[in-house]
Amino acid sequence: MEKLKIMLSRVVNMMLISFLLLATSAIAREITVVSDSWCPYNCEPGDEKEGFGIDLLRQIFAVENITVVYTLMPWQDAIDAVDRGEFHAVVGAYHSDAKQLVFPKTPFALSTNCFYITAENHWDYINNDSLKGVRLGTLDGYSYGADIDSYLRENERPGDKVFSGDMPLPKLKKSLLDGEVDVIIEDEMVFEFNLINAAEKKQFKSVSCRLAAKVYVAFSAHHTETDELLKIYEKGLLRLLSNGEYQKIMQRYTFAAD
Repeated sequence: MEKLKIMLSRVVNMMLISFLLLATSAIAREITVVSDSWCPYNCEPGDEKEGFGIDLLRQIFAVENITVVYTLMPWQDAIDAVDRGEFHAVVGAYHSDAKQLVFPKTPFALSTNCFYITAENHWDYINNDSLKGVRLGTLDGYSYGADIDSYLRENERPGDKVFSGDMPLPKLKKSLLDGEVDVIIEDEMVFEFNLINAAEKKQFKSVSCRLAAKVYVAFSAHHTETDELLKIYEKGLLRLLSNGEYQKIMQRYTFAAD
């Protein structure tokens, strides 16, 4: 009789453990990601088109029943918050502007930076000496490639303006059109995508576009779930790249002003 009680007790305990495991797995899990608006890489949270970087994240983590919670904030604040472990990851990072974070092996995009000027301006970029005597508009915490970054760090440029905010591109464009700066730097795809119409497009022109960097989702080094989430993301991104789903997502994003 005593043996039967022990056996029954063990069965009940095993059933209880199984129930708890099932209940735990049923609890919704989340990955929290943050960035400033850098559309079409990542756009407004909740929009029909949240950006292809966010679409990729949602598709990758949906397979594991993990919900993506996406928030906008100024870029440097986003990097700092992820570094502190307040969010799991930041979207749209270069190695050069978020060295303290953990990067997957595979980027989700390539970024081409351009200098932009007003349509009537005849300035051109040949090398960093071309930046002498011009007022440059940049974004706080952004990297523009090693040579430009080091030049801006090593030279005092009182006429330059540095902008921030969770949606900073309109500030850059306005400062250029208002004559507050002479030149701005922006990712080509971001600038073109965010032109309102053909009339606005005629107000600007790009010069000296060049490949700047690989673009990543970068994870916090101080979050307990980073190793697991990084593996899921890397495996999922490679799957989407190989099965054609990546290309289908990219096709949803076309330039706003042709």
